[in-house]
Amino acid sequence: MKKLLIFQYGDVRTAMRNFNAGGTETYYDQRRAVAYLQERAGDGLTISVAYPVAEDAYEDEVTPGLHCIGVPVRHFYDSDLGPELIARSGAEAAIVAAPHVKMLRAVRTAGLPVFANFADVFRPVRPWELSRSEGLRRMRDNIALRRLLRAPNVTAVGNHSLGASRSLHKVLGVPKERITPWEWTSFEVTPRHQPFCEGGLSIVYAGGISEAKGVGDLLRAVAGLHDRGLRIRLVLFGEGPDRLPLEEETERLGLTSFTRFAGLRPNAEVRAAMAEADAVAVPSRPVYAEALPNVISEALSVSTPVVITDHPAFAFRFTHDEDALIARSGDPGSLGRTLGRLYHEPGLARRLSDAAPRVLSGLRFGTLWYDLMDNFLGDPRGESGWVDRHSFARMEAARG
Repeated sequence: MKKLLIFQYGDVRTAMRNFNAGGTETYYDQRRAVAYLQERAGDGLTISVAYPVAEDAYEDEVTPGLHCIGVPVRHFYDSDLGPELIARSGAEAAIVAAPHVKMLRAVRTAGLPVFANFADVFRPVRPWELSRSEGLRRMRDNIALRRLLRAPNVTAVGNHSLGASRSLHKVLGVPKERITPWEWTSFEVTPRHQPFCEGGLSIVYAGGISEAKGVGDLLRAVAGLHDRGLRIRLVLFGEGPDRLPLEEETERLGLTSFTRFAGLRPNAEVRAAMAEADAVAVPSRPVYAEALPNVISEALSVSTPVVITDHPAFAFRFTHDEDALIARSGDPGSLGRTLGRLYHEPGLARRLSDAAPRVLSGLRFGTLWYDLMDNFLGDPRGESGWVDRHSFARMEAARG
């Protein structure tokens, strides 16, 4: 193989420019992922990476053999985008890092071997959801993905960690023998020595600023704690479609004096804030289809207690009161009571903090992302048996 097309969400050119200017990561392992593409490009392999951008379309050879193709957001789901990218890149194989039906259909039509590699949880459509346009759209996508991901040109279907990989099999019917769970580089755990909850409760949130991610639930939970006399400090890192209305909600609830919307910040700054906090909140609602949020692993790596919701994609990985605290999703009262326990129950935060190394180690499930990439680049059709060696079926059997 001499030409590879990668279709994804992340903007590689902007990340490279940021690093070249001395900038830092905006998410964990970003620098290594970009460096990996630079290292693999050249020496006879041309890699074209296509992703959505807010500006006009562009194609830029950022380093020898590595071409960045910016696709305007308004055209990202056009039916002719896939065939155009395949023709422009001259691709002989593809990595599709998003459950993009039209792109998967294009690579199937072109007969390209493809590694579909996601970080998404797939949900079944319940009968009551069929009365809504979103439910109908998801049902159509699930039906199409069931067919496309089982096509003979699909070498393997990757997904991040256990819950998301399981959903590929349960919801989309992908055989476990063709699913390759993956992980990022492992975290080193830093023990925490400073005390918890001195004079109040400090909470950090990091992720998309949206109702689906539970940010509104978190604000209302914090308002309830504040009304009961608990001193709170809340910092929210990230951007999202609901930031403006949620900032207005913060003002309406009277939280502005101790709540800060920090926006997108370097990963090192976010992790430093986590290390100083009493809790990292992950209040996602089930409607938000995510795998195992990296923010959980990052919080555990600095030994800060994690308060999560009962999101079906990842809550089953934790034992309540031993690994993390678990609240009901979409329930600000439950979330507030759960957060409040860290302040009101002496020793609870310290016990959860001390358990962080064990919990973090137990969360890992999958092959390192870079190793799976190496296998696909060396054998795009999986003829050497690498898919079976790294398959969900084999990992599940090894776990017993």
